[in-house]
Amino acid sequence: MSRLIVVSNRVSAPKDPASGSAGGLAMALSAALRKYDGLWFGWSGETVEQFTGELKVEDRAGVTVATVDLEAQDVDEYYNGYANKTLWPLFHHRTDLAAYERSYGEGYERTNARFADVLAPLIEPDDVIWIHDYHMIPLARDLRRRGIRNRIGFFLHTPWPARQLLVTLPHHRRLVESMFDYDLIGFHTREWLDLFRDYVASEPSVNGKLLPNDELEAFGKTIQTGVFPIGIDVDGFLQARNSVFGRRTYDRMAASAAFRSMMVGVDRLDYSKGLEERLLGYEQFLKDNPDKRGEVFLLQVTPISRDDVDTYQDIRSRLDALAGRINGEFADMDWQPIRYL
Repeated sequence: MSRLIVVSNRVSAPKDPASGSAGGLAMALSAALRKYDGLWFGWSGETVEQFTGELKVEDRAGVTVATVDLEAQDVDEYYNGYANKTLWPLFHHRTDLAAYERSYGEGYERTNARFADVLAPLIEPDDVIWIHDYHMIPLARDLRRRGIRNRIGFFLHTPWPARQLLVTLPHHRRLVESMFDYDLIGFHTREWLDLFRDYVASEPSVNGKLLPNDELEAFGKTIQTGVFPIGIDVDGFLQARNSVFGRRTYDRMAASAAFRSMMVGVDRLDYSKGLEERLLGYEQFLKDNPDKRGEVFLLQVTPISRDDVDTYQDIRSRLDALAGRINGEFADMDWQPIRYL
């Protein structure tokens, strides 16, 4: 039976599936890897002075993970730079926040080539490779250049931008051409797939063809595309809810509400989440409904991410100030309208 090899920028397989701390991607992929006896490969999150390609292999709750350290320059140019200062805002239609430097693109290409160098020797002839997200778009191309002929799929966890926005990216054609080394490309929604198809068919420098059953032809190759909305591992989710830790956490939250209604928001710190608008909307609700003051509160849990990127530092400062202002205006002796974590 062939193995499933999952590849993503960060390997986030939970060490304890019942802890409830794992994200949706981690839960979904971990379940698939346990079922198909697979391997999860990616960056360790650690840096070294000089890249060696040395692998760290461990077992996490039945999932075999293999990670590699990167140089600080790789992280700055590939991850903080091209992935999160260039592609992330562009793919979320925020060209006003997108930044591009030549070093970012060079770092992105170099780091994906390094991932391919380390991953290629691990691949067995019957393995199926599943690559995830915008950090690793060119990885299939780099694996093909190293002789890998296995089936390779790609899933994009973000929107795909309109053609009019994508063409603002330097070397956009090269990026899309690298995607035609995949056998299958998946998107969350029909809208995002159609935007990708529109670029391939309408961009003069590509001149691709739309084929039946969502196949695409361009750059002398034919690929399959599709819509695959990702879900969660329901059984694992229920297991976490019903665990001792899950029940204890629920009891603590209920006790802390002190018979008040609790609104809960859990969102990673990011400008695409609408967090400022949420807090402003809640502020307006309190102004319009003075009888609800003291009867309801908002618990907003916002894990910090990408704190080396300027735009994320800015939104963190704005949210801190906004939550403090609302609490300062409406709080009384035994009630705080926002609990911001």
